[in-house]
Amino acid sequence: MPIHAFMLPIRATVFGAVPRSVNLPRILLIGSVSQIFLNAMLPAILVKMMGAVDAAWGIVLSTFMLALYYVYFVFSKVSRLFHLKTFQ
Repeated sequence: MPIHAFMLPIRATVFGAVPRSVNLPRILLIGSVSQIFLNAMLPAILVKMMGAVDAAWGIVLSTFMLALYYVYFVFSKVSRLFHLKTFQ
């Protein structure tokens, strides 16, 4: 199985629609800038440590980290806006 096949579930999900709809573009800006830095740093570190195949794993890992960021902050901001009860 190709390494980038692990990114398909995350790339198929649209995370940007919710922050735009509740007027929170800062979440998208922080996520995009952190994605740029993670995509530059993780593959460079992993190539030096383990080889070229792990550069692809670095990109997959940074994409999963971005998805976790979006899920956490979007859920916390939207739950406050609509007064939803979060996990206690």
